[in-house]
Amino acid sequence: MLIKIQLYFPEDDCPFYRATIFSNYSPYNQPDESVKLATQSIADGSKPKSTEPQEGPYWSIMLEISESSMKPVDQANLMRDSIQGLINTEMIRPDDEIVSTYHRRFDHGYPTPSLEREGVLKELLPKLQAKDIYSRGRFGSWRYEVNNIFSVLPCPALIVPKNDPLSRPLLFTEV
Repeated sequence: MLIKIQLYFPEDDCPFYRATIFSNYSPYNQPDESVKLATQSIADGSKPKSTEPQEGPYWSIMLEISESSMKPVDQANLMRDSIQGLINTEMIRPDDEIVSTYHRRFDHGYPTPSLEREGVLKELLPKLQAKDIYSRGRFGSWRYEVNNIFSVLPCPALIVPKNDPLSRPLLFTEV
């Protein structure tokens, strides 16, 4: 059976673009089945039949939502809209019980390529390298517009020869 960890949602019937199923990473990312928790609400927004704590099973999910002037988010109703999005995408059923929710907003939570990025990197990367910090990947030297997996592979080779006098340069070519 295929275990789903990250799912992407291009649909417009949910506010999130990605769902990460933390409980599929590890059984320790949700309460043990024997833990008794009270139901806060039913996914369809109705009140639970009982507020008595009950045993699981439980699972955990994180939803990622992007926001911009081109894609505004209704902050006041974000939790409700997200739960409805989980129903719309059939991640949960309307009668599923919800025992816990948590919301956190980051103003700048993910690097977004922009016209200014290259100029910032030209100034920032040498300062980091002067402190023996070699930033690679999407937060550093990765070039969204020209890179693929073959341009990521030599990244360690760009660092090791400089810092290890016994190593010899490696040559990587695209296949």
